[in-house]
Amino acid sequence: MPQRVYFAKTLRGNVDAGGLCVIRDEAAHAPEERHYQKVTVENETNTAGNARIGIEQAGGFVLADYFGALTVDVPQVSDDSEIVAKPGERLEVRIASATAADLIAVNVHGYVWSS
Repeated sequence: MPQRVYFAKTLRGNVDAGGLCVIRDEAAHAPEERHYQKVTVENETNTAGNARIGIEQAGGFVLADYFGALTVDVPQVSDDSEIVAKPGERLEVRIASATAADLIAVNVHGYVWSS
């Protein structure tokens, strides 16, 4: 019988010396899909950086949303209606042009769909 289990969690990462940070959620495993209904990205340290939100699949990246400027303590909210990771795929947030050692927080809300 199909089942839907809701989740809400925060994923964190630190920006490296090159101004980059990649934050990934766990991969979906067959027969499940991960449905992200809301994704927020926040630089908790400085007003710096941009963010690309997407799905990592087969070694590639499929862009779903983009934030051109991150502001300290102001979450940017994805306006994509829903981002879906199928089995073997996972949510990935790529931060660029940020300050080294900045703390990035990604809040996700959604559900795991199992058939």
